[in-house]
Amino acid sequence: MASAYAGERRQFDRTIGSNQAIAHMLADMATEVEAGRALTMMAAEKLAAGEDALREITMAKLFTSETYVKVASQGMQIMGAYGYSMEYDMQRHYRDCRSATIAAGSSQMQRNLIARLMGHVVP
Repeated sequence: MASAYAGERRQFDRTIGSNQAIAHMLADMATEVEAGRALTMMAAEKLAAGEDALREITMAKLFTSETYVKVASQGMQIMGAYGYSMEYDMQRHYRDCRSATIAAGSSQMQRNLIARLMGHVVP
């Protein structure tokens, strides 16, 4: 949504997506989303093969939920006031993303589990 908006919204006779700061933000957002997809696919492949995938599932959940928060926040930044408008779904993502780091185990719980799986005792 933010990428499409940045390609359409014009300011100073050019799209805001042609601004280097916005373009780099969009590039980072896309990279992090793809990294989350790769972690999720790796966990799914391991699980489908009948292997223990707890570590990979936990890492994917932690990374993707925190990426969702970051990307939704950056999307709001790019879209500005339009991001808050009920006309755009960005406002819903901005509201919903926080629950992703809490539901089905908070990010802190995910980190504790990953640390335990690595052999570190976490109280």
